[in-house]
Amino acid sequence: MMACGLLVVGQLYATIPLTPWIEARYGLDAPTAALAGSAFGVTYAASFLACGPLSDRLGRGRVILAGLVLLSAATVLAGPAPGFPSLLAARALQGVFAATLPPAAVSLVVETLPEERRPFGIAAMAFSFLASAPVAQLVVADVAEHGLPPVMLGAAPLLLAAALLLAATLGRAGLGRPAPVSGARAASPARDPIIVACWVCAPMLMFAFVAFQAGVQILGPSLPIGPATLRLLAVPALAAGFLAVPLAGRIGAPGTAITGFAMVAAGLALTLEGGWGGLGGGAALATAGVGIGVTGLIMTISGRAATPRRGLAVAVYTCTLFLGASLAPPAAASLAPGGPLPLLGVPAAVALAGAALLLAARRLFR
Repeated sequence: MMACGLLVVGQLYATIPLTPWIEARYGLDAPTAALAGSAFGVTYAASFLACGPLSDRLGRGRVILAGLVLLSAATVLAGPAPGFPSLLAARALQGVFAATLPPAAVSLVVETLPEERRPFGIAAMAFSFLASAPVAQLVVADVAEHGLPPVMLGAAPLLLAAALLLAATLGRAGLGRPAPVSGARAASPARDPIIVACWVCAPMLMFAFVAFQAGVQILGPSLPIGPATLRLLAVPALAAGFLAVPLAGRIGAPGTAITGFAMVAAGLALTLEGGWGGLGGGAALATAGVGIGVTGLIMTISGRAATPRRGLAVAVYTCTLFLGASLAPPAAASLAPGGPLPLLGVPAAVALAGAALLLAARRLFR
């Protein structure tokens, strides 16, 4: 399931290193070329609202498997797109089918693992979703000079292989319909103010993270550490999300999420120092904070939502989370002319605001 997370969510970030190629291929400026990522991200985020409840009704395994197969087909279409509008359409289609995975996968982990192993399972899935950002960009950067077709045509068979392995792993029982459960008596997650606060704050966290990733790509030549090195450092830093498991046992899942937001804000502020130590240390701190923050948010939402509504609760969360991610690349491109201060300072301020909102909700609605 973690491999599926890396492959599927990685498609969102795959076009970031390809932005110069897309500019040259279709004759665009940088903000317009960045829409190749946003086209995926917006439909990805919006489709969660349908895919989460769909997995509640049809079964987690069925929805994930169908999504992997359809995503593979859409990825083939994106590779040889003859014009920019057709590329945007193919990327939007990719986003729709990719949205089948995260809500269903998180719910599947919560519902199948023993209670004592659920926090670790949630941390593992959060790690795969977040690690997809640096991993996808590192892989694509190595072949970026060859353009979009080899990236997409190479990913398509991997998605099919993941579908086959998942079907074999889940077996017939895992691909069946869920047992009938009356959802009419289950409280709506929208009635829980802590869950609502998580929905509101989630896009702020992911916006800060992806805006930093895109900003590093834009500022690359002027940085003391290259973008590829920073992405490589990000992968082990994201593993800090596993620290959310013992941390949640001490300060609770909402407190863990708040800690992650604060770490992101502090880390991005530190990168403004400009030197090797500030940039490297700040990037590591911010990336670790994202891992802890996202894991804390998922723990909070999945733990508080009723089982018949869990798919919906996680779907709204992932919708808002990746909506923030999809808005970050064009925002970063627009902030770039102002230099490092707005490009790194604005995401830091957004993360700090998210921490403040979540802290206020926790104190008001314990």
